[in-house]
This record gives sequence, structure tokens and C-alpha cells, in this order.
Amino acid sequence: MKVFIKWGKTKLEVDVDTSEPPAVFKAQIFALTGVLPEKQKIMVKGGTLKDDADWSTLGLKDGSMLMMVGSAEPAAPAVEAAPEAPVRFVEDMADADVASLATSLGPAGLTNLGNTCYMAATVQVLHALPELREVLRRFPPPGHAVGTEPAGKLTAALRDLSLQLAQAHSPVAPWAFLQVLHAAYPQFAQRQNGMLMQQDADECWSQLFHAMSTKLPQIEEAADAEMTPVDAAAPAEPAQRAQRQGTSALAQLFQGDFVVRTQLAGTEQPSKPESEPAAAAPPAADVAVSHDVFTKLSCHIGGQTNYLLDGLKASLDETLEKQGPDGQQRLYSKRSRLSRLPYYLAVQFVRFFWKADKKLKAKIVRPVEFPLELDVWELCDEPLQRQLEPARRRLAEIADQQAQQAKQSKQQQQQPQQPAKPLPADARVTLDARKLRNDTGKYELTAVLTHKGRDADSGHYVAWVKHADNLWMKFDDETVTSVTNDEIIKLSGKGGGDWHMAYMLFYKAKEVGECAALVS
Repeated sequence: MKVFIKWGKTKLEVDVDTSEPPAVFKAQIFALTGVLPEKQKIMVKGGTLKDDADWSTLGLKDGSMLMMVGSAEPAAPAVEAAPEAPVRFVEDMADADVASLATSLGPAGLTNLGNTCYMAATVQVLHALPELREVLRRFPPPGHAVGTEPAGKLTAALRDLSLQLAQAHSPVAPWAFLQVLHAAYPQFAQRQNGMLMQQDADECWSQLFHAMSTKLPQIEEAADAEMTPVDAAAPAEPAQRAQRQGTSALAQLFQGDFVVRTQLAGTEQPSKPESEPAAAAPPAADVAVSHDVFTKLSCHIGGQTNYLLDGLKASLDETLEKQGPDGQQRLYSKRSRLSRLPYYLAVQFVRFFWKADKKLKAKIVRPVEFPLELDVWELCDEPLQRQLEPARRRLAEIADQQAQQAKQSKQQQQQPQQPAKPLPADARVTLDARKLRNDTGKYELTAVLTHKGRDADSGHYVAWVKHADNLWMKFDDETVTSVTNDEIIKLSGKGGGDWHMAYMLFYKAKEVGECAALVS
């Protein structure tokens, strides 16, 4: 329902979601006018609008005109004062002081609006990906409108929230975004005893991903982008490039391909180690080959699952029963392998399952260790492994050079090379479709989304985002603190279900060009 607000000489058009309390409506008006909610006097039937009023008793209709009285908050005057302490430069600070400075100057957290930690953690992970942040900033593309459908409104609301986070150094209250999310996906607006219910962060991620996939256009090739020797030598892959034409930016960033082989159980060929050269072999007559795409991988957790790769392999290798050519029921093995790697690899730990006796989604609290650097070579199909070999050799050479440099620096008692400074949250990045690939099969962990608690319908979600080498930001709703790699490794689940436990992992392709730049 749309209403009009008459505020002095200004007339505003505002959407009203009557499933939300008037406090949300006042937050929208604050975003438009700068009048604090507690200072807004909005005239309605029976007096002024109260934060907990019942919309059904106010007689509002589509197009109703409401009068508002209230003054916007004045901007704080700029006052120059002498610094209380001498100016210190980042290069002269200790590591602990640098971490403290990163925390105090941003990035910003998101205020919990009542069981909205699942949404806050998901948004912080999305905001942490610079390429996606830049694509959102450009939305909608020239010549296109946002549109009136839910996906367009939700994408625009996420863009606006991302811009707020990029410019803020204090907590942001995402009232407007929450309202649009509830309108697009009403399941997130479910209430119990008058309070918003806790939701699954993976479901929130999936719905936001779907909405953006339908609205964000594909990333084009940058005409002025510099190409590294590895980029220039990379195969053009015309079939894959043609397949991806017309896809969205989300597919370019997160989508990979599977090759799936289904055959009679017990007739599979064993996988070869990386040290043994892979040889191309035509598929056997009794092997059915198909292809599929994915935007995230699942890590199944069984009684013997101790490491991330164990769970990923378990999800890619299945045994199923079906009718064979002779009409008899037989066991078949279904073996999926990666035939094209995404730029960002999203992984979900399958930790929740339906417990019928308690009627809730219970949690598997078994610890599963995950690496800061992930190598998916073992999960790749043999043709892809052959494509990855040149870049992997180059990475090994770079690693040897880095080790040699470190040894020389130690011998000369030189200071170690300063780590790369993090990219500011509001900085723009160069988008080039040719760069959005993984030529090595290796990934670096860039974000973790954790769950703390014993079941999916309760507990607490937190986002952990890499800020620089050995420096991560922990986004616990509005509270943002810095942690080191050691704290990230502890998220494997060894603290039990009552501690933060990794639920989703986000890895970024390890690029040869960036590693070579560190050496040079």
C-alpha cells in the first residue's frame, strides 16, 4: 500500500507494509527526511501514530495523505582542533595497534532488528566481495529500470545497503532492506509470540542469490585491462565462453560445471594422484555421462568426516539403486567431478537435518577442519586437471622464489616485506570477465559464516571476513572486532555446538598474477 506524507512543503510517497509495526514505517521516513523516529509526529485517526499501533484500526487506504511534523537533525558543525596526541603513521604502528585502528575506523556492523542475525551475516559476506559490490553499485545498468517486481526491488535495496556500509563507520539499521526482504520472501517475516522468528542463513543466501541472478547483467571484458603472461597463454575456451554468454554476474562469479558419470557399482576407475600424468580415455559403453552446473558445493558430514575434502568427496560420490538394462534392480555409482571452476567457491556444511520426534532441524556438531588455502585438484575431472597444470607449475615456482627471498631477508636481517593493505570498502574495482576464472585449482578463504547453537531455528549467526594477511573482521550484528587466522581455524567446530561453528565457507581463486606481484 502506498501513502503520501505531507511534511512542510515536501510531499513524499512511501510504501507501507502493514505486516510490520509502525516503527519500521517511521524508520523509512527517517531515511527519507532525516527526522528521528522519536521526533516524528504523524497525524492519523485518533491522534499521532504510535510505534506499536495496529494498522487495521487506522483506516489507511492506498493513496491516503498523512501529515507529519518534525525537524531533521542538523549536520554537526566542522570544528578544527589541535590533535590531543602526535600523529602516528600506520607504518610505525605495532600489529595490535593496526588491528585496533581497522576496528575503530570501520567497517560498519548491522543492527539486530530482532532475530535478524542470519540476514546481517549474509549481507556482510556479500558486501565483502569487491566484484559483487561493484556490480551492485552499477545497478541498474544504463537504459534499464529497477522494475516493480520483488527481485528488482530486493537487488536495489541490497545495493543501497551496501553503499551505506561502504560509507559508514558506525552500525547501520537495515530497516528498509528488511522490509523489502519480507515483501519478496514472506517466509522470513514469520513471527512467534509477536517476535520475528530465527531463519536459516543458507536459505537467505539462496534467495538473495536467486533474486540478484535475475537482475544483475553479466560482466563484460574490460578493453583496457592489462593481461598477465598466464592470462595471455590461457586457452580461449570458446565452448565455455559461448555457454556463459547472456548469464548474470552471479553466474560468472559463482557458477561451476560438473561432469557426471553413472555406471554399475564396482566397475569404477580409480582416481590418479597429481604426480601421475592423466591420460585421456574414452568413456566406456556402460557409463552414462551427463553435465550439470553448481553455484555452491555441499560438505556432507558422516561418522568418519574429519576434513573438508572428505565431506566434499562424499557429496560428489553417491550410490543409487535403479533398474538396469536387464530389468533387474542394481546398484549404480554416480560420480561427479568438476569440469570448470568458479571464481568464488561457496561451500555449505550440511549440518542440519529434520528430527521428527522433536519436530525441529537438529544440528550435527561434529568438528570438520577446513584449510585457509583449499586445493580442489582431487575433485577435478582429468581434462580440467591437464588445463590446470601450467598455472600450478608457475605457482610452485613462485612459492620457491618467495621462500628464497625470505631466506635471504633473514640472513641479511632485513625487515620482512609489509603485507598488502586491504582494499577500502568504498573503493571501486576493475571488472573484467576474463579474470573471473580459476586456472590453478587453488583457493584462498575470504569469508566464513558461522552458526552458534543446537538447532537451525535458534542460535546465532556471525560473519567473519578477511581484511588483510592474518587480519579478519568479525561481524557480530552491530559489533565489529578484529581477529587473527588462529581464531578462524577454531571455527571448525571443536568448541562444540555452543560455540561458533562454520556453516558456510567462501573461497576466492588464487591468482598467479597476484602471487607473482608479491615476488617482484
